[in-house]
Amino acid sequence: MSGLRLEDVVAQAPESARLWEALAERRLELPRCGACRRLRFPPLSTCPYCGSSDHAWEPVQARGTLYSWVVTHVAFDASLADDVPYVVGTVQLPDGPRIFARLEGVAPAALAPDMALEGVFGDEDGLPFLRFRPAGAR
Repeated sequence: MSGLRLEDVVAQAPESARLWEALAERRLELPRCGACRRLRFPPLSTCPYCGSSDHAWEPVQARGTLYSWVVTHVAFDASLADDVPYVVGTVQLPDGPRIFARLEGVAPAALAPDMALEGVFGDEDGLPFLRFRPAGAR
């Protein structure tokens, strides 16, 4: 989305700064609660499971399985008009949390629950991203 800067995104949600930094370095990191030990996404200042603010960031594999998805046929922003239809999926990570990301390299009709996915890192309009594609696809 043109006009959006990483500094603006981090200013709106400072607890996500480490996630954005990791994505820019082509890796995925998530916070793990120091009390209940659960990983969480999105990054929040307190754990949504137990309320603790104690956490440490750790690397997480950018792979998982498709839990659910939605096919977007109408762009919510003019910068995405050339991309429709596109798919946003809920990806179940093996380490626990579910994350949301665009899917690429697969037709909507070919999507299936529990489809194995792998992460694809990149940058668009100055923002790092993590998308997913079917495992083994190139």
